[in-house]
Amino acid sequence: MEEINIEEARKKIMEHKPLVINRVPFRTRELFISLANEEFCSDYGMTLKYLIDNLEIQRLLLEHEQRISALENKPTDEKIIKTVGGKVIRIGGDKNG
Repeated sequence: MEEINIEEARKKIMEHKPLVINRVPFRTRELFISLANEEFCSDYGMTLKYLIDNLEIQRLLLEHEQRISALENKPTDEKIIKTVGGKVIRIGGDKNG
């Protein structure tokens, strides 16, 4: 088992540069801090990562829903031809409709 050097781990953590964000609306700031305190032990970095990951998941779900909707609303390539006697001949598209 690999031994963990606490001093090296501390230095590695301290190498990460802090992020300062200005002009955050009061209510947004309060909600962010509340989420960080309750769910991430006041770790703002992990809170931000969680929010960004969820945003990415929501974007992917929205894109998926839009693709499904586009497929459902796609016009069929059905051509209807009527014979002189009035018989309908369908070519292409959905044959069940």
